[in-house]
Amino acid sequence: MAGNAKKKILLIEDDEILVSALTMKLKQSGYDVSNCISGDQALDMARDVFPDLILLDIILPKVKGTTIIRQLKHDDHLSHIPVIMLTNLSPRPSLIDEIKGAEPMFFLIKSQSTLEEIIEKVKEALKKNS
Repeated sequence: MAGNAKKKILLIEDDEILVSALTMKLKQSGYDVSNCISGDQALDMARDVFPDLILLDIILPKVKGTTIIRQLKHDDHLSHIPVIMLTNLSPRPSLIDEIKGAEPMFFLIKSQSTLEEIIEKVKEALKKNS
């Protein structure tokens, strides 16, 4: 898809199988994809890549995704970047409270989402943010 050719996606996820499959699917859809597997490197990676969208896992080594999204939303250079949270947890009230003021565009439950559904949410989030 030519319209997506320059859109950069940062995938912050530690599940190697999902990273591989989702990276391949995103690239096939015309996106430029960067990966980060550790929460403690996520903010630096976001600053380096300056993505158009971030796919962010909640449970990561070292720093949780809920902490990362708050940090992103309090960074003047990164706060406008849409975030889709990937989780195997349901978006319960306590989780929403953890990220109050830094709500993601979408929560996707990994075990209930196909790769195609994730790509559709990426497209939707990018369209809403443009």
